[in-house]
Amino acid sequence: MRRLCEDDEALYCGLYTNADTMRFICAPFFPARATRIFGNIIARSRLSPVGPVYFALLDKATQSAVGLCVIQKPDAEMSRAEVGMMLKSEARGQGYASEAIAALVGTAFSTLPIDTVWVQYHPANTAAERLFIGLGFLPAADVAIGDVHHAQRTRAMLRSAWGALNSVNARGEDNVECHQFS
Repeated sequence: MRRLCEDDEALYCGLYTNADTMRFICAPFFPARATRIFGNIIARSRLSPVGPVYFALLDKATQSAVGLCVIQKPDAEMSRAEVGMMLKSEARGQGYASEAIAALVGTAFSTLPIDTVWVQYHPANTAAERLFIGLGFLPAADVAIGDVHHAQRTRAMLRSAWGALNSVNARGEDNVECHQFS
């Protein structure tokens, strides 16, 4: 993974305008909206290193982008941050998701003053449900309803539970690399 940069506009816009990718998130963006939001994300990333921080997810062998990941701006009062991910259709089911989420959680806990990482996903997204259960996320009853989009499920990972739980990722490699917050 690496920080999102200007060169990732096609990746971002391609994901956010794709109906299949967006089916569990919201209506796909129109291209002009996706371009505008991408520009705002890049501009904000220069101003605030504490979030949200977007990453391009890269295939290790080819270094081609296969998706996006994000660590949202931490909620200091609640000592938590939300993480999320989107993959290109051809990258789904290849093990990227568990590796990326494990890297995001590890990065969040190693760089942010938080005790909880949480995720939200649509109840019909059974792949996300399996992913988060498999990584050890538990149902999150304490996420304030204002944080959660309509009809979403939430799960959380506590710092105290993270430890060795995901020290080896889905591809059996130790030490997932991820650029830290600056």
